[in-house]
Amino acid sequence: MEVHAHTHTPRKKWTHYFWEFLMLFLAVFCGFLAEYQLEHKIEKDRGRQFIVTLTEDLKRDTAELNDYILFWDERLREVDSLRHYIQPPFKKEHTEKAYYWAARMFYFRDFKYNDRTIQQLRNAGNFRLLRDLNTVDSLVAYDGYIRGQFLNVGIAARDQFLYLTTQQNELFNSFYIKNMNGILGQSADGLAKENFVVQNKPDLIYKYYNDLFNYQWLGAVLRGQARSLNRQATNLVKLIQQKYHLK
Repeated sequence: MEVHAHTHTPRKKWTHYFWEFLMLFLAVFCGFLAEYQLEHKIEKDRGRQFIVTLTEDLKRDTAELNDYILFWDERLREVDSLRHYIQPPFKKEHTEKAYYWAARMFYFRDFKYNDRTIQQLRNAGNFRLLRDLNTVDSLVAYDGYIRGQFLNVGIAARDQFLYLTTQQNELFNSFYIKNMNGILGQSADGLAKENFVVQNKPDLIYKYYNDLFNYQWLGAVLRGQARSLNRQATNLVKLIQQKYHLK
């Protein structure tokens, strides 16, 4: 009877297992690094895109603010002229000019805030993508000033404007308001001479005169705030261009 000897495979040394573990670890680690780098690049690209659109929004804001300031420059002069000619006790010889300047009041300009990028940054919690803390702080302060003060004063001014138009409907004939707009200094062909009714409502004309002052004051506040915001927006654009190397 033959006895067969069992063949034994040589046992692997511990160093073999160590190298297998090391290679597996390195493969997983390199995969993690690659994924991290990809995610980092995606976030960096997203942050860059936010910066580009944010700069575009701010430039639109500065253009809007410039027009808004010009509107209030003109409106404040118009209100000043209207108050001069409507000042109680009303003088009948001021009828034509009072109608002319009242006609100039039938328009109000709201400020259009270009906040698409700021809304996206806020709603998705993406302010971190901007990375530069100074830029984020300046942007938050700019946005907060607009929403907390500027737009609220604008709403108050619009409400006052609507209130004034209600008073004007009681004091002026709308047909003559329409026809007086733009004809000051030309022949008015007798328009409105006998149709200006304020002489019959002295209490209302007095109130209208004072409410015009309130409207004028709100407009002056808005103009000052718009100038301040314009400087902030301009400085923000410069800061962003410097920090993120934009042209």
